[in-house]
Amino acid sequence: MSDRQKLEDAILYIKDSTSYSEDNIRLVLKEEGHYFELQNADVDMDELVDYLTRKTNLTELEVNDILEKELEYFEETEE
Repeated sequence: MSDRQKLEDAILYIKDSTSYSEDNIRLVLKEEGHYFELQNADVDMDELVDYLTRKTNLTELEVNDILEKELEYFEETEE
């Protein structure tokens, strides 16, 4: 499965598992990707959530929920 397809499947999984809009989920995942591109060392989850909260104008709870569901999806689908 391609990376793009995995991302689309993750978005659908998160959308089905939460009450967040597809647009907000896409925004969080997009900004998460940008954050990782900028990092040269280990990622601190608190810093990541703070960064995403500022970039997306969502609450910490919303960002955290989306990231947790993303992680849950990839853990469940890991081969």
